[in-house]
Amino acid sequence: MTITKTIQIKSEWQLAYSLDYIINADKTRNETLVSGHALNNIHNAEFEMLRTRRFAQK
Repeated sequence: MTITKTIQIKSEWQLAYSLDYIINADKTRNETLVSGHALNNIHNAEFEMLRTRRFAQK
């Protein structure tokens, strides 16, 4: 049974930790189960999300 939890990510530390957990190769069949919407590279997801946040704040 799959359990889905929704949490709010309020800090940059939480974002980095969450993305590391999501992209974990041991849990995602060597990252074959990982994708991203409108991301160039899943390993740059944190940078792209933070950049989008900073643009939105301006």
